[in-house]
Amino acid sequence: MGFALSAGADESTKANALMNECKEHEEAPSEAYEACSQLLKTDDLSEDDRFSILLHRGTASLVVDQHAAATQDYTEALEIKPDSGLALTARAFAFIKIGELERAEQDNAKALKLDPENEVSLFNVARIEISRGDIEAAIRASEKVLDVDPDNTVARENLLKAHYETGGLQRLYDFLERAKERWPDQSWVHYSIMFIHMTKAPDLDAALLAAGEYTKAIGNADAPLIFAWVHLQIGDEETGKKIIRELAIDEWAEELRKSYNGRLPLLLSLKYELSVLAKENARLLAAVHFDFVDRRDLAMQELDLYLDNAGDLGKKFLLKQVELVLEHVDHEEYNRSQSYRTEVHTRYFEAKNRSDRFPETSHFRMHKTNH
Repeated sequence: MGFALSAGADESTKANALMNECKEHEEAPSEAYEACSQLLKTDDLSEDDRFSILLHRGTASLVVDQHAAATQDYTEALEIKPDSGLALTARAFAFIKIGELERAEQDNAKALKLDPENEVSLFNVARIEISRGDIEAAIRASEKVLDVDPDNTVARENLLKAHYETGGLQRLYDFLERAKERWPDQSWVHYSIMFIHMTKAPDLDAALLAAGEYTKAIGNADAPLIFAWVHLQIGDEETGKKIIRELAIDEWAEELRKSYNGRLPLLLSLKYELSVLAKENARLLAAVHFDFVDRRDLAMQELDLYLDNAGDLGKKFLLKQVELVLEHVDHEEYNRSQSYRTEVHTRYFEAKNRSDRFPETSHFRMHKTNH
C-alpha cells in the first residue's frame, strides 16, 4: 500500500510506519486505533487507503468492545465501497454485538450474495440465530460453516456444545455419527467419539475402535501413545503403562541406533541387548509420555524409579536433560530437596509439552477446559 503524499519521502516513511501500527489491531488495539486516526487526517489519501484504514480502525474498536464506534467506521468504509463483502460482514458482526439484529441480517445477506461460501458471513448467521434464541437454526447455520471448512474449530466446538446441551449424550453421539458421513476423514469427529467413550460413557472397546479411526486420520505413527492414553483414562492402568514403557524403550533404542550411525552395525541386530541398555534411560521418555496423556502422577513415579535405579550418574544425566529445556536449575538444591526436585520436574514437563506432538494436540488438552 502506498500513500499519495505531497510532503516528500520523510512524510511517506512516517505514514508507512503508522500504517504498520494501524494494522496491529489484534495485538495492540488502542495503539492501532490512534495510528489509524492519525492516518485518516492525512491529506491526499487515496480512496483505497482510506477504505483500508477505516476497516483497520473499526476492527481495533471491536477488539476493545467499542462496537458502536466500529459500526461508524465500517459505515464510512461502505460509503467508499458499497459492495465490499469484507466491510459488510464486519459491520454485520458489529451490529450483532449491539443487538441490531435486523440490520446485521441485511448486511450479512448482502455479503453472502456476493460470496455464498464466506465462512465469516455463514458464521454470522449462526450468531444472529443464537442472539434470537433459536438454537436449532444456529445449529443448522454452524453445520453450513463446516460444509465450507470442516475443520473450523469454533464452529465445531459450538456444535458439540449445542448438541450436548439440547439433547444430552445421545444427541451428541447421533450428531457425530452423521458427521462421519458428512465430513469424512475429519479427525475431530473420531476424537470426539473416542472422548465420549473415554469419559462420559466409558467403554474400552468402543474407545479403542474410535482411537483406531482417529490415528488413521492423523497418522498411525502416534497410535501407541493414543491407545495408551485410552487405557489409562478408562482405568486399565497396567496395559496403558506397559504400552508407554515399551514405546519409550523402542524410541530410546532407535536413538542409540542413530547415534552410532552405522559405525557399530552389530547393534542393529541386537534388539534384546538394546532394550536392556535402554530400560532405565527410556524411563525419561516414558515420564514425558505419561505427562502428555495427563497422568503426571505416573510421570513423577517414573522419574522416581529412574532416580532410584540409575544412581548418581543417572541423576547427572537427568539434570542434563532438564537443563536442555529449563534455563536454570540449582544443582545443590536439586540434590538436597525433594520439594525443589518436584518443582523442577513439574516445570520440565510443562515446558516439554508446550511443543505439540500430534497435529491436533489441542484435542488432548480440550477435556481439561471444555468438558
